[in-house]
Amino acid sequence: MIVCSIVKLVVQVKLLPTPEQAAALEATLHSVNTAADLVSAVAFDQRCFRNYDLREHTYDRIKTECGLAAQAAQHVIKKVADAYRTFHANLRAGNLGAPGAKRRTRAESRPITFRPDAAQPYDDRCLSWQMQARTVSIWTTCGRLKNVAFTGSPEQLKTLAARRKGESDLVARDGGWYLYATCEVPDVPVTEPEGFLGVDLGIANIATTGDGTRHSGKGLNAVRHRNREDAPAKGSPWKTSRASATGYGSANPSGSPCTHGASNSSGASSPTRPDGPGSLLSASIRPIPASNARPAGIPNGPTGPTRKPSSVRRAASLSMPTSTQPATSPHAVWRAGQ
Repeated sequence: MIVCSIVKLVVQVKLLPTPEQAAALEATLHSVNTAADLVSAVAFDQRCFRNYDLREHTYDRIKTECGLAAQAAQHVIKKVADAYRTFHANLRAGNLGAPGAKRRTRAESRPITFRPDAAQPYDDRCLSWQMQARTVSIWTTCGRLKNVAFTGSPEQLKTLAARRKGESDLVARDGGWYLYATCEVPDVPVTEPEGFLGVDLGIANIATTGDGTRHSGKGLNAVRHRNREDAPAKGSPWKTSRASATGYGSANPSGSPCTHGASNSSGASSPTRPDGPGSLLSASIRPIPASNARPAGIPNGPTGPTRKPSSVRRAASLSMPTSTQPATSPHAVWRAGQ
């Protein structure tokens, strides 16, 4: 049996402050992030990014200029140090481009800045929870706010009451106020598997396990068989014959009737063709619509007769010099349509 010790979860609760409490929280975030910008500028100018080194340069200054408490000032300095640690890790990983890239050069040329409403961490010295009353007591630059109500889902509140441990973050998002609390939860035991089962996913069989069992349902198979029967067969002879017979489709991509032989400006066909205008074929056959042309041997509808149209039969008899030429000659059927 494999057992993991601790899993850290983040529980979100929503604060329900009064207008006065919300104004104090907003002023606090603006003050701590102004102090974070100041610390970041000092760290960038002096190339000093470690937490304890930054305290020597900025701790007293931000307490005096920004009106921060001792614990809040240390959290601000740590937040800046963590931001630069993440920034340098992104540089090493190449997430900002190769050395000399425009994006990377721009990022390296200026200090990190913080939004006025960026989140601020709190520990138990600055934030206390009253779970029974569903309220918190939180430090602000306007003094400590007590009885700030909060709410959350029953599962989250239960986890918060039993497992909360560590820092919490004050977050302003979409006009609301939230606290993200860290909870440490013991992991569930993970047992070692006793065996393995392979599953093959296919088309003919949806799923087949390694022991030969095929998994499918009657409803699924019925739909698959119905779709297979309704689908047109590949290489359907009707589609190919119709395109050849009418002179449209794949045989003539331009979409116009086929024009065999050259013609002059007066519309007369080349004398090399025995079946041009004025010939016996053109004189004896009346034009038929292309939509009604059917190749020989194809029914004239779902239940119609298989007898060829008379015009097609006449065209076949006039244009076939030998009996070896098939009755479904595309040329013969095309000339019938002219």
